[in-house]
Amino acid sequence: MAEPPKSVLLVIPESRERSQLSLLLRELGLDIHTCPDPHESIRLVAANPYAMAIVDHDQPGFSGVELIRQLRKINKRCRIVLLAHEEEADNTPAPFNFGASEIIYRPISSKAMMSRIQMILKKPIPPHNPNLDKPGSGGTLPPFSSSTPGKSKPSPSETHTRSPFEAVSATTYQASFLVTKSGQNHDLLHKIWQARRFEYLLV
Repeated sequence: MAEPPKSVLLVIPESRERSQLSLLLRELGLDIHTCPDPHESIRLVAANPYAMAIVDHDQPGFSGVELIRQLRKINKRCRIVLLAHEEEADNTPAPFNFGASEIIYRPISSKAMMSRIQMILKKPIPPHNPNLDKPGSGGTLPPFSSSTPGKSKPSPSETHTRSPFEAVSATTYQASFLVTKSGQNHDLLHKIWQARRFEYLLV
């Protein structure tokens, strides 16, 4: 009796990338499931025996690293891969530290992506990090939101639309150059010049 195809969950918010990766991995004979909502992905991973979950680093309102911490707590038998960009490498912890099996950095060719996924599926599931089970090692995900974690909501005085000169006056400049693409608004340029004594004005 043939072995059933291994199931893989894609937790990728961006629809085009989610569709492209889904089509690519189906060529490997995998049973692909997709989920754009990170909160829904927690329910799915808890309820289904996925062989692998591929999580995008950029999730609405928080990082994929935090999401993987939560997924690992509820399912220790699923391989979890973080899909990130190369420029995020310096700020991304080692996989074991947040419960990931591997990290795949983009850009990556289709052939290389397929090869990496096949290799990860063949490898044993990495040992569980017991530190992830300790209180305060991730907590619960914040409500679905596009806001940046750790930032409080701006006060009403901060949300009003500023005029160009108000925006300039509220900023402390350290530059010695003032560069503008147009010299048509001479009044605005004069106010900016008077607000901060630039050494050079390039128009």
